[in-house]
Amino acid sequence: MDKNKRETLVNGKRIDLTIKEFDLLWLLASENKRVFSKSELLERVWGYEYDGDANTINVHIFHLREKLQVSDDVPVFIKTVWGLGYKFEMEVTE
Repeated sequence: MDKNKRETLVNGKRIDLTIKEFDLLWLLASENKRVFSKSELLERVWGYEYDGDANTINVHIFHLREKLQVSDDVPVFIKTVWGLGYKFEMEVTE
C-alpha cells in the first residue's frame, strides 16, 4: 500500500478501493494482528460525528475481502475475531 498515492497492489495488480475502504485497510494493516472493535473503526475512519449504523463496517469489510481476493492463492488477510471486531493478519517473512 502506498498512502501518498492511495494505491493498493495485490500480486502486482492495482486494486481500486473507495476512500473509506482504503482508510479502513490502512488502519487495519498499520497495526498487524491488533484487534479493532467496530466502534473504534467507526471513530478512527469515519470520525466522531458519524451517525450511521455500525453495520457499515461489516459491509466495507465484506467489499475489501472481495477486492483483495484476486486469486485463490492469495490468503484473506482481514480476519473476524468473533465478539471483538476485526484484525489484519499477515505473516512477514524475512
